Amino acid sequence: MSSLHFKLNTHNETVEYYPFPTAMFEQLAQSGITLSSSSCLELECGRGIITKAFQGRLAHITSIHHSAKDITFAKQRNPEAHIIKGNAEYLPFEKESFDIALTCNQWKYFHRNKVLSEVDRVLKPGGHLLLCQTYSPAVDSPIISTTNHLLKQFDMASQAYENKSNNYHWKTEWRKSGFQLKDQWTLSYLFQCNLTDWIDYVLHSINDFPESFTIDLEQKLHAHLHPLMAQKRMEIPLTTKAYVLQK
Repeated sequence: MSSLHFKLNTHNETVEYYPFPTAMFEQLAQSGITLSSSSCLELECGRGIITKAFQGRLAHITSIHHSAKDITFAKQRNPEAHIIKGNAEYLPFEKESFDIALTCNQWKYFHRNKVLSEVDRVLKPGGHLLLCQTYSPAVDSPIISTTNHLLKQFDMASQAYENKSNNYHWKTEWRKSGFQLKDQWTLSYLFQCNLTDWIDYVLHSINDFPESFTIDLEQKLHAHLHPLMAQKRMEIPLTTKAYVLQK
């Protein structure tokens, strides 16, 4: 498979700090999902950058992640969030505990049939599973090209993004597990971030690798990207494809 790849486009979208624009939440509302009264389970939260985007919009969010180190970072970013160590394939929650389950850029790494079974168990009747896959469409930024170059150096260990054509198999798996594809959409927008945010976002997208691998990559990303930061903040155009499933 090809390596994880971030690309830059030239669209003029509204700048948003966290990696989902307001339009994402407006679209969820149009799909019949009322975040303000919903309890949510986030699967594999990484360092909490997606948690931050959702936290203030939900009645309650619980995030689960396999790495104690990343959980420490996630709690620093989200001091009020409930974040615990665990495995998405063996969820430590009672039956019918959540209205929504959420995961971003992680679906390709899961043993998906196990995760679907567990999500089905912990979701309330009529509950929703929200899956997001984020990528970007063209390369011309020093930040992006340097990120891609470093990722290619680690490609021997990389499983990377699945081709979008493989999403057909996902849909077959969802249907066989009793989930209906209720809605889907694609949004393009700008992710305004500092260097730490960007590196955490990159590491979140290669979530299943050994800690020694991510430590080495993180150090190299800091060393190579820091000299390129002319300003404290940068704008990274992203595209997110979202799928809303209902049990």
